[in-house]
This record gives sequence, structure tokens and C-alpha cells, in this order.
Amino acid sequence: MGRTKLISFTPEEIAILEANPNVKRVRQNRLSLTLACRKQIYEQWLKAPSRSTIRQCLSDMGIGQYIIGTSYIAGLERAMQRSAPTNGDKGTEHKLAPKDSEERKRNDELLLASGKFVRGSNGNGITFSADFKNELKLRYPEQPIEDGLRAAGIDPSIVGYDRIYNLKRFFENKNNNQIKQEEAVYTEEEIKAMEKHPYVKSASQKKLVFKTCFNIEAGWLVQNGFDLPQVLEIFEINIEWLHTGSTKLLKRTLTHTDTSKSAEVNADWETLTNEGKEQYIRIQYHRMEAVRSIMESEWDTLKASFLQANPKGKRRFAEWLCNEVPHGKNEASITSLLKKLGISRNAYYRALKDDVRLANFEHLETREKDDIEAVRKVVRFKGYPKGSRQVYMQMEHLTGKHMSRKKIMRIMRENDLKSSVRKGKPGNEQVKKTLENVKPNLLKRRFRLYLPGEVFLTDVTYLKYSNRKLAYGSAILDSVTGRVIAFNVSESNDLGFVLETVKAMPENITSAGRSPIFHSDQGVLYLTDTFQNVVQQRGLNQSMSKRGNCFDNAPMESFWGHFKDECDWRSAKDIVDLQDRVQKYTQYFNHERGQWNRNRMTPVQFEEHINGMTEDEYNSWHQKELDKFQKMKESAKEKAIARAKNLGP
Repeated sequence: MGRTKLISFTPEEIAILEANPNVKRVRQNRLSLTLACRKQIYEQWLKAPSRSTIRQCLSDMGIGQYIIGTSYIAGLERAMQRSAPTNGDKGTEHKLAPKDSEERKRNDELLLASGKFVRGSNGNGITFSADFKNELKLRYPEQPIEDGLRAAGIDPSIVGYDRIYNLKRFFENKNNNQIKQEEAVYTEEEIKAMEKHPYVKSASQKKLVFKTCFNIEAGWLVQNGFDLPQVLEIFEINIEWLHTGSTKLLKRTLTHTDTSKSAEVNADWETLTNEGKEQYIRIQYHRMEAVRSIMESEWDTLKASFLQANPKGKRRFAEWLCNEVPHGKNEASITSLLKKLGISRNAYYRALKDDVRLANFEHLETREKDDIEAVRKVVRFKGYPKGSRQVYMQMEHLTGKHMSRKKIMRIMRENDLKSSVRKGKPGNEQVKKTLENVKPNLLKRRFRLYLPGEVFLTDVTYLKYSNRKLAYGSAILDSVTGRVIAFNVSESNDLGFVLETVKAMPENITSAGRSPIFHSDQGVLYLTDTFQNVVQQRGLNQSMSKRGNCFDNAPMESFWGHFKDECDWRSAKDIVDLQDRVQKYTQYFNHERGQWNRNRMTPVQFEEHINGMTEDEYNSWHQKELDKFQKMKESAKEKAIARAKNLGP
């Protein structure tokens, strides 16, 4: 629903569009969007190339279809089918053929001299030679036409955008309803099944030709957001009929099909068999369901446009619904349309008749425009860059207005009037955002006051080996037993590296019902959302040391020290050799290397020793460890006081 063609904007519509930051310029019969806006729409359109995507993007930006009409959206889609949005600068990939006749003549002579172009049939102008056109077509679309020109030693800019675009359309639109496969051969059974289908015109061993009505009906669905597999399922077409390369060709064909002839073409009902008629009826039912889902999406888009619009936009929507949408005796009533849209009658009539609310909004809108002009005047004064503080201090002197600094900051932000000096650094903003993920220190150096499998420590260290080669080690340690749970080595210190270490932890490492602590420093990799989500999915409670305090992860630092002192990792020849040495040391450390403060046992033996304790034995051992912990805290407190005294006043 909407205008069938672009007509002149009313003064109210021009005011609405001018206030939108995504609009670059608007006149009575012309609208230009900003480059950033067109690029944003283009990125979404690439993911789902359809007019509904463009319509939804514009609606999200506050530009409703009921203002700009359907023809403007169709023009945007045609422009995006040709190329990505540009700002008309000289750095774009495609350049128009030069307007200067002498320069154009010289370029034509260069193209003729290449042997790839010939003069047109009328003797005026030049075009691609037949051989060169076939050569480009064989490689298209895997090789873009521009790349084919460059491979032939021809600069695309002197060929001109129009010639290139017309050749693309020629490649994409020729034999639209024909799916041909030179290498694949259809079996007799496949051919018989194809010929029975109501939308297949003919089928042979190497060629499948659909009826024109298929391109029109299926093309409408593709152009409105349906994927090709969904369309094939609706039309009961076996995807195996489309061999390698055919699916891309068919999708491109349906995307560019003119769907305006749908009422003029049918599937030749009289020629269909009874089985074909039954299948045709089923397909039409599925098509109706698909169309209904598209219409529901369109209703949702219109509803969102109304709800998100300001009072002036709501008034325009209500007037459009009241005056321009047919709702006579044989048409839908206003009540049914409102019910379909999910808009209450009160909201509709308030938007249509509440003049006081509209007048208040227009007053505020006028005052806002005056404030924007005042801020812009101060920002441009003398040509020197100004931040919000300078604008605030000079505002009253230059304009006679008084405005709060917060309002000035908002206006400068919304209207792209930010100062170019002393602006915030994106890196610092990212650091602030990352630091929001810092977890509290749940462990608090109580490394031995738990059972095995209740506390895990992790860290990353540098490993410089074989003279100047650099690698990284990431390990996970059981805080109570000292056993190495996982030890990973990589040449890249990235997120995937530490995630692999976590994933290397055995699934049954903890007992049922436990929620172990997973402790690390505040390394940037441990602060990412992805890493923290993985830790949470493993049922671990993440804990972090204080910033820059290695004592909060002391057992992990102690392990790095023993590893680097005892393992001959520096002489490793390559990363594979280094990984082999790390794995051997891990086995040695866990199963053979005794630890003095763990009853002279290896980590594995100590774990078995604790797990084999009776409850009384464990309580006695735990009390001893608690006494050691308390003494450590008192000693640390005394040392801290002594250091503070030595620092002086």
C-alpha cells in the first residue's frame, strides 16, 4: 500500500524529511539521502535483496513509505542492483564515459585498437566485439566484467559505466527461463518427472526450461525476501534438478524478472493432466500462504512506521489512510484496516483530529530548529573549532539565547557538529567498555581451602624459543592439587587460543552439583563477552585478580617459573617441537615431579590423597591450611604497614 508514483511533497512532509539526519537534501519533487544512509541500506539489502528490506530500513530510519511512495523505493533498488552507493567522487570504481567529445573520441580509438571492440551497426559509437563478449560471458559472474577488462589490458573507466552495466544486464537477462547444464545429463526418470510439473515448459538430457509464469510468480517471492530453497519448496521443484551453477543462474534470473505481467500469464490449465492440476492447486495454496506472510510483514512495517512517527508523521499517516487508501462499499473499511494494522481507533482518530497536540509539536519543532541554528552559528563563528564548553560560553553573547550545556551537547551530537579537536579516542572508549566485564575476586588467595576440582587458575605466558621465534602458552591449573588440567601452545595470542584451552578441560573434571571458581588476571581476552559466555556455559564462576596484582594468582605464576626453569623449551626447532616438549613436561609435572608443600607428593598423588580422606581427616587438614592462610594474611598486613611507614608522609 502506498503511492504508485512520486508526487510533489507537501510543506509538512518537507519539514519532516529535513529534520531527519538521514536526508541530505529535499525539494518539492526530489529527495536525496546521505551516503552513510544509502550504504547502511545497501549492506542490509545485500543480505536480503528485496524491496521489503529497503522499506524496513527506511522505516527504521524514520522515513515511512506513506511519505516517499513506492516508486522511490523501486528506484533505490535499481540503483543498488547496478553498484554500491557512492558519493559521485573520482575514486569510484566505475566512471562515466567522458563528456568531452575529443577525449571520448581518443578513448574510442584506444578501445578499437585493442581489438576487443568494434563500431556499431550504424557506424556511430563502439561496442564489445562478439568474440570478446563470449569470452567475458564464459567467466561471468565468477569473474566480474571489470576484472575481465583489466585482464585484457583495458581500463574500465574509459569503457564507461553504461556499456558495462548494459553488458551485465545482457548476460543476466538472456534466456531467463532456461536452465542449461552442459556437463550434467538428466536421467529419463528425471525428465519424465520434470515434464509432469505444471511449471516446466520442456526438459531434455541437458536442458530444463521453465514456463514464463514460473519466473514471474517465483520472482515476486524472491524479490520480496524469500530464499531460493524456500521458493523451490513452495513450487514443489526438486532442488536436485538444478545442478552446480544452475541455482546461482536461477536466483539471478528471478531477482531481475519483471513481475508486473503476472495477470497476463498462466500455467495453461487446459493442457495439464489431472495430477498436474492437483499439484498446481497445491502450489497456489502454498503461494497464497507465502503472500500472506509477506503481507503480514508489510502490515507490521506500516504499524511500526505509525508508532515510531512524531505527531506530524502520524497525522500524515492517518490522512493517507483516510483519503488515499480505498475503503468504499466493496473495499476494506477503516475499522478492518486498523484492526489489521494493530492500531487502536483512539490512536487513529487522535492522530487525525488532535490539532492541539499537533500545534504543540510544531511549536517545539520550530523552537528546536531555532536552537540548532543558534548552535550552528556559534560553532561556525570565526571558523575556529569549538567544543560544547566554548559554545556554552559564547552562546548568550553571540545569539542572545541561554541554553544548557547538556542540550548543546545533544544538538551537536545529533547534527554532526562535534569538534574535531580533543575528541574522544575510540581505543579508550573500547577499553572502558571492556573493563565493564571485570569480574570480582571470588578466590581472595584462598588457594588451598577447597576440594580438588573446585578452583581452577589460568594464565597466558610468552615463550621465546629458537632464537627469535615467539609463541604463547595458556594453561589451567587445579589450585588445590597443583595438577595441570590443560596446557595449550600457539603462535597467536588471540581469543580462539584461550577458548581452545578452556575447551580442553575434561567434561567430568568437576563433581555434580559443584560450581567451581575459574580465576584469572584481567587480561583483555578474559574480559571479552565471548570468553565469559563460554566459561559460563561450562558451569564455572569467573573470578579475577586485582589489576596488576600477581599475588592474587600466585600458584599459576609459580608454575610458570618451574616450567621455564626446568623444561628445555627454548631450544625447540618449531612450534610442533615446542608443543611436544610442553606435553612431555606436563606429564612429568603431574605424575612424577613431587611437591614439597604437598606432602612430597606429585599433583595426581596429592589429589588421590585428599579424595581418600575421611571427613575427620579432611577437617583436620583443612584447619591446618586455614591457620596457614590466617598467618599469611597477618604477615602481609604487617609488611604493608611497614612499607607505608618507610614511604614517609
